[in-house]
Amino acid sequence: MSCFREINYYWEATDLEFYCFMYYAILTPPQNSIATLNSVMRTVSYEERYNDLEKYVCSLKGNDFMIEHCHPCAALTVNHIENYGIPSDLSLSPRESIQLYDTMVKVWQEWPRAQELDPEEFVSFKNIVVIKKADVRHYEQELKKELSKWIVLGQRQKTLRKIFHRLRFERRGDLQQMMALRGIGYHHGSMTAKERQVVEMLFRLGYIKVVTATSTLALGINMPCKSVVFAEDSVFLDALNYRQVFLEDLPEDFADAVNEYNTKVKENFAHFLLSTAKLADMEQEYRLPLSKTDFTSKNWHGSELASYFTDTTKSISAISPFACLSGVVDNNLFHGEIINKAVLRSLGINVTNCPLLYLNKYDNQGRRQPLNAYALDFYKHGSLIALTTDNWLNEGDAYYALKDFSLLIKSIGTSLSELCDDPNDNVLLAFQQLGEIYEEKLKCAI
Repeated sequence: MSCFREINYYWEATDLEFYCFMYYAILTPPQNSIATLNSVMRTVSYEERYNDLEKYVCSLKGNDFMIEHCHPCAALTVNHIENYGIPSDLSLSPRESIQLYDTMVKVWQEWPRAQELDPEEFVSFKNIVVIKKADVRHYEQELKKELSKWIVLGQRQKTLRKIFHRLRFERRGDLQQMMALRGIGYHHGSMTAKERQVVEMLFRLGYIKVVTATSTLALGINMPCKSVVFAEDSVFLDALNYRQVFLEDLPEDFADAVNEYNTKVKENFAHFLLSTAKLADMEQEYRLPLSKTDFTSKNWHGSELASYFTDTTKSISAISPFACLSGVVDNNLFHGEIINKAVLRSLGINVTNCPLLYLNKYDNQGRRQPLNAYALDFYKHGSLIALTTDNWLNEGDAYYALKDFSLLIKSIGTSLSELCDDPNDNVLLAFQQLGEIYEEKLKCAI
């Protein structure tokens, strides 16, 4: 086998030298041979390598470098597999496929497909004298599909357990769980707030496909859906009762002001990270998170391994040693999307600590979620009864939600008065006036 690999390596190296020579010959043709370039040339591409490349991790142990095999699946996260699947360009060698199968059998000893995907029993391997590479790739794809199913199923069960935990003290919690597991839900005004919330969350996440409801879902705000079936006619039924009411986008000039604010906040937050980097526990930073292996050299202020990969001409004082290996430097902290991946983890700081104002809200699949207009509607008409009647909200829940919003407005006004030196500042006066008007409307609505 080693001789076979050496022959393959020789042919690959020979091909590379040949193509490099041809490339050079084309770029620098002799003056008397220009006509030969008019001949048709055909590029041959190979989708499979002769030899499977395996990944290894180099780490420092004592005074020696340790090179250990790293399985490709170790580079993936559960969220990545659930949302995007296993990357198509991530291939496994035959040895790595066997390792993946052995691990899956060890984790789930009652795995139904264990016998089917056993390398000794797999349909493409059984009773075959020579196993071709195409057969190995087919086996690899079957393992990847099964692993993806495991991840999706595990995340689904984790989400369901978290949501069903809300129903632990509800009288009909067991019945609601049983129906939800079958993709069915019900929704009406006599249910408690937690029971309705569970149905709404499961429906939005796609676990519940069919919901039988009264007019509590007439506006479709809590559970937007594509199809609605009316079981009976009513004199109160019209198109206006089944419209979707969402909060409109901010005017363009206001949106520009918010974006300008976010830009300044990101810049200030980056300077904050650079300042707090001095408080980081560098011994913890240079320790592998799982094995706790220390790869800091005693003869160098940082990692000797990292020094071979990092650009020493740029500052990396606030960057994780692991992120440095990817070329990330301090200046990259001014881009909010990379902060969580690059910041020193011993600081306990992430991008959620940055007080940004998000104009849009997105779900875990990147789809934009509309915002409801309850607070704005109440500010316009000032009627709690109209708000609860039109939207079929619980009056107590609606009141406390509006009360929280009123307190939030007053808190912003108070904070601005402490920060602003000018008591006649227009923004300060606007928030103070808004807080007073909203509180007065809420008192009159009771």
